[in-house]
Amino acid sequence: MSRLRLRVFRMSIHKLVALVNHDRAPIENAARAAEADVIWNPPAQGIVKLVAEERPLALIIDLDDGETDWENIVWALKSNPATRRLGILGFTETLSDVIRARADELLVDEVLEAKYLATLHERVMIYARRRLESRLHQDLAESIAQPPPPLIVKGVMEFNAGDYYEAHETIEEAWMAEQGPIREMYRGVLQVAVAYYHIQQRNYWGALKMFLRSLQWLEPLPKVCQGLDIAQLRVDAKLARQELERLGPARLDEFDVSLLKPIRSHDGSI
Repeated sequence: MSRLRLRVFRMSIHKLVALVNHDRAPIENAARAAEADVIWNPPAQGIVKLVAEERPLALIIDLDDGETDWENIVWALKSNPATRRLGILGFTETLSDVIRARADELLVDEVLEAKYLATLHERVMIYARRRLESRLHQDLAESIAQPPPPLIVKGVMEFNAGDYYEAHETIEEAWMAEQGPIREMYRGVLQVAVAYYHIQQRNYWGALKMFLRSLQWLEPLPKVCQGLDIAQLRVDAKLARQELERLGPARLDEFDVSLLKPIRSHDGSI
């Protein structure tokens, strides 16, 4: 195996986002401990889309760094439903009342003094989404093996018939009635239904917003949930979103509606 191929083979699937220009060693150490690659200093423009797609373990910011647009980035992430669950850790040389107040105002989850950066990897793992996903799989173990309830069957049939507004209404009813973790699967499906409906209505920004929101609910799920092929739904929704982005708002009339695929049932019963 060549050196290049070996490097690709070892590349981590996990990510950290870091807004840090100086003394990157603690972040690199934390990334190695978390088996993650670091995305350094992404711009504020497009940050929600980046985080929604990459689903990093956490965001780390140097609160003393005036070279990064960290305040706007944190605000954008914490104010958007697609990304607000991301854990954000800030660090500063001296934790003053002013810095703490500003971090609290922007909903930074935790602030460390720089002298404690040796423990950064431990803090990252507290917020790491893969821990949440592992717990989610355990919590779902019983419910995913059950057949879908009648409202979900009805909603999926409406979805597959292209009646996306009705599918959203039906699946939302099931989501509101369900108290267990399987409700997150229902939420992801209904958000894809809304995205498809917005495409029908030529609402570019509404569709893109719902596609990005759905990622946080669908991506952590097992491939099959209650007989539904969630893995294929993820692929189909991604292809539809990529075509949406390729066309842009001005050319949405050209969208190929054959990309709005039905939800497959694993056993073919729906």
